Amino acid sequence: MRLFLFWTSNEPEIKNLIAALKKESHQVIYWVGDKQEEKGDDFPEIIFQEHNQAQMGLLAEGVDDSDFLPPGKDLIEQLYQTESLVL
Repeated sequence: MRLFLFWTSNEPEIKNLIAALKKESHQVIYWVGDKQEEKGDDFPEIIFQEHNQAQMGLLAEGVDDSDFLPPGKDLIEQLYQTESLVL
């Protein structure tokens, strides 16, 4: 499963979490964290973004949103109840 990870703590356990997810065949593709140094060189395949930048709506380095299609009606219908619960 491809995952987005939102973890803004500086705790070193995050690297153990990512390793455990990989071991179970999951792939973290985007990680919002506290500081770029937190990622280090251990996970070059993961797009990292500092949470302050994400909150300001800035794109993560290496992401081009010009190819993103808007969500279709079918996807919105599938997710709208879940989104309401989360928000």
